[in-house]
Amino acid sequence: MDDQLLELFPASGRNVPLTGLYLGHDLRSRTAPCVFSNFIVSLDGRIALPAPASGLLRVPPVIANRRDWRLYLEIAAQADVLLTTARHLRAVAAGRHGDLLAVTAQPDLRAWRTARGLPPSPAVAAVSKDLDIPVGVTADLPGPLCVLTTDSAPAARERVLAAAGIRVWRLPGTTLDGATLVAALTAAGYAIIYSIAGPRVLHALCTARMLNRLYLTQATVLLGGEPCVPLLLGPELMPALRTRLVACHLDPHAPPGAMQLFSVYEIADDDEMNTPAT
Repeated sequence: MDDQLLELFPASGRNVPLTGLYLGHDLRSRTAPCVFSNFIVSLDGRIALPAPASGLLRVPPVIANRRDWRLYLEIAAQADVLLTTARHLRAVAAGRHGDLLAVTAQPDLRAWRTARGLPPSPAVAAVSKDLDIPVGVTADLPGPLCVLTTDSAPAARERVLAAAGIRVWRLPGTTLDGATLVAALTAAGYAIIYSIAGPRVLHALCTARMLNRLYLTQATVLLGGEPCVPLLLGPELMPALRTRLVACHLDPHAPPGAMQLFSVYEIADDDEMNTPAT
């Protein structure tokens, strides 16, 4: 596998290795709390399509690729906690996803964490209103699991999860807003938060102005298909959330028959957007 990428921004024109690209961002040196997210998207804006047999949403197989996956894991390796959803955990329990184990499965990433005094893998935090989480899922997770829910969550389900050793954190209110989620995770000692949840959680983080950086892989593939699942799912952001491009690399080797761009966007306030990049 050719490991080289072309650096487009900053416009150096250099070839740089894919392996270690995002580890080099040293995310753990940033001021806490810090929240990151990462998506792969087709050229026509699709991050997921329904699987033909089950109808369950998944990353379209034609754009999913191991090179993007490697960079996904490099971000995960730097995190204290992976923020996900109950739906994701149910898929893990059903054997449809093994990604929450993947950091531990990579010897170099496991060694990277160990060398910095970190556990072999990040912890896992899942958002859930109804606590519909299989208790056996903990056997498929590399680190401790906590579940963040609302005041209205069913007490009976909380007792079932607690009996299985799963921590349940009831947060105030009837909705799980981004600021409350981040505050709860930070209070628990999770300073570097990697959201691997879907477009609704990303919208909640953006609405609360809690997202610090977005990693976006754009595959040069036109897909079509319905329903069209966008990057953000929710009401219009008011005001819009401005970003600054801080890095962009061209990968000419994937997906098969196409290319992809690895772009990194820092969330900027209005003052930052008016300041020239350095």
